[in-house]
Amino acid sequence: MTDIRLLKEEEMGAFVEIAVNAYPGMMSGGLEAKQKLMESLQKAQAEDPSIDLMGVWKNGTLVGGMRLHQYEMNFHGNMIQTGGVGFVSVDLLHKKEKIAKEIIQYFIRHFKEKGVPLLSLYPFRPDFYKKMGFGMGTKMDQYAVVPRAFPNFKDKSGLVFLDASDKEDVKKCYELKVMSTHGMMHKTEAELDRMFQNPEIKIIGYKNNGKLEGYLQFHFKKASEMNFIKNHLIIKEWIYETQEAFKQFSSFLHSQDDQFERIIINTQDESFHMIFDDPRNGTDHLIPSVYHETNKSGAGIMYRAVDPPQLINAIGIMPNPAADFVCKLFINDSFDLDGEKEWILSNQNHILSLKKNEGEGHDFAIQIDIADFSSMIMGAVSPAKLYQYGKLSISGPDNIRHIKTVFSHMDRPVSMTAF
Repeated sequence: MTDIRLLKEEEMGAFVEIAVNAYPGMMSGGLEAKQKLMESLQKAQAEDPSIDLMGVWKNGTLVGGMRLHQYEMNFHGNMIQTGGVGFVSVDLLHKKEKIAKEIIQYFIRHFKEKGVPLLSLYPFRPDFYKKMGFGMGTKMDQYAVVPRAFPNFKDKSGLVFLDASDKEDVKKCYELKVMSTHGMMHKTEAELDRMFQNPEIKIIGYKNNGKLEGYLQFHFKKASEMNFIKNHLIIKEWIYETQEAFKQFSSFLHSQDDQFERIIINTQDESFHMIFDDPRNGTDHLIPSVYHETNKSGAGIMYRAVDPPQLINAIGIMPNPAADFVCKLFINDSFDLDGEKEWILSNQNHILSLKKNEGEGHDFAIQIDIADFSSMIMGAVSPAKLYQYGKLSISGPDNIRHIKTVFSHMDRPVSMTAF
C-alpha cells in the first residue's frame, strides 16, 4: 500500500538520502552537503507557504518524494493559480515500481481538488511526462556572444549595484514584468531573499529619477582551467521596463570586452539574435547552406491543463475576430481516467467559452490529446500547426480557420521561474 503525505522534520534526513542518489550530478553525497540540504529543506517546509515537501511510503518504508509549488501566473493577461512539482525522487531500490507515476498522479489530483487550473514542471525526460498529459512549452535558447556584440549606446550612467536594501524595488520591477508577460510567475518571498544571499551573484540596476526600471543579475565562470584570466559572464536574469534601461545594460555588457570571453544568456525571446551585429556563438558551425550557429536550444518546461473551462473562459474575456461557431471538443486523456472528455467549445459574439457537452448540436468536431491541448492553450503552438502535424483532427478541414482565428492573438509563454 502506498501513502503520500507531508514530510515531517525528522523525516527529512531519510528523504535527503533518496534525493542525493536520484540527482548525483546536481548535489554532493558528502555528509556536510547532505546536512546543508536537509536544513534547507526543513527551513523551506517550515517557512515557505508556497512549498510542500511530500514523502511517498510503501508498506511503511519511505521510497520517494517530491516538492510541490504553488504560484500565481500571468495567463494571457489574467492572473491564475498554477501548481508545480520538482525534486521528484525515487529510491534506487524501488525503481520500476511505478512510484514516479503515483507521484505525478498525486500531484495532478492534489491541485485539481484545490481548483488550480494549470500545472507545470521541468521534465527529466519529456516523453515520460508527455504520456502523462504534459505538453511542451516555449523552448529555451542559450546565446554565448562576445561582449562587443552588444550595441554600445555610449551611456551607462544610470546603473548602480544593488543589495538587499533594494529588495522591494526589485520585487516591484519584476512584478511589472509579470503583469505584462504571459507565462511568467510572481516570485515568492523566499526566492527574492535568495537573490541577495549568494555572494557569487552580482546585481546591477538601472534607476531613473530614483525608480528602478530594470536589473541584471549575473555571475562569473572560468573559461579555461589553464588560464585564470579567461572567464565568461553568465547572465542569470535580465529584466528591463524601458528602452533606455535596455540601452544602458547593453552598453555595460559591451564595455566588458576586455575582461570576458563570452557573455552567456538563456532566453525565450525568438528575436534575441536581432540585437547583435554578430550573434555567432563561437563554435564556427555552419548549417547548410550557410547558416551560422548562434545558439543552443532546449525543450524544457511543460504544462498540463487540469480545468479546461477555467482556462478557456479566462481567454474568452478578450474579444476575438472569429465568426460564431459551436464545436464539439474531445480531449483524449488516458492518464486522468476520471476527467471530463467531451466539451462544447463555442464562440458567440466574439467571446470564447467552454462547457460540458450535454448533447447539444455543433457545427464541427475536434479531437486532440490533453498534452497538445495544453501546449495550444498556452500559446506554445498554434492549432494550425497541430493540424498540419496530424496531432489535431477536425471534421471538415476548412473549419480549422475558426480555431486558428480564436487562438491567433496568443503570445508564447515565458518562464523565468525555476523549481
